[in-house]
Amino acid sequence: REAFPVAVTLARIQEGYLDDAPIWSDATTFDGKPWHGKVDCITGGYPCQPFSNAGSRKGEDDPRHLWPDIRRIIGEVQPRFCFFENVANHLRIGFESVWRDLCAMGYTVEAGLFTASEVGAPHKRERLFILGDATQHRLQGGGTGRRQSPYPSPATPLFGRSGSDGALWPPTRDDADRWGKVRQSGEGLEPAICRVANGIPHRVDRIAALGNAVVPAVAAKAWQELRERLNNAKTNQQ
Repeated sequence: REAFPVAVTLARIQEGYLDDAPIWSDATTFDGKPWHGKVDCITGGYPCQPFSNAGSRKGEDDPRHLWPDIRRIIGEVQPRFCFFENVANHLRIGFESVWRDLCAMGYTVEAGLFTASEVGAPHKRERLFILGDATQHRLQGGGTGRRQSPYPSPATPLFGRSGSDGALWPPTRDDADRWGKVRQSGEGLEPAICRVANGIPHRVDRIAALGNAVVPAVAAKAWQELRERLNNAKTNQQ
């Protein structure tokens, strides 16, 4: 329901960073039935405000609580995988319902907390990742008999844009030497202090988007580790 993230997604599609795809501006109006059997994975970060320590922690009573609609879409589409992200406090508020709902729909579920600092970032940004896998359920004759995905399990990917000095992450605030290199190699850079940088477009929206953002390398690490846990659990059961 937020126009700025929708506009950013559309811009990335037009620039070629994302494949061409339809965009719905409101998950509550999305009809997943036409996508039944055509999707390998549903992934996303449903709103964290109902669970976050920064909010009022109303859980299901928060008007921004979208898990019921996510659950509906999963049931309509029935993908092989579900992969979600949320704040750490979701473990205390609402997570049990998510786990129970996914299990009831035939998914084997694993979840865990992961931080940006684990992949070398200079900040923590702790997040909960949840992975549901319906492979075993369908192999045993459950579900709709949808064909299994032809794609292999991903390798160990690491994503990120290097800084101008070749490093994956920007310098920390105390790293004067690297900041000097960044200033020397960057064209038209201005420090974002003392109101030096004026005219930055959509500043408030951009800050909000950064607050919602997930470090791609953390998502990759979470996917890999949770898949390994699920695979180990299946092996032990056999």
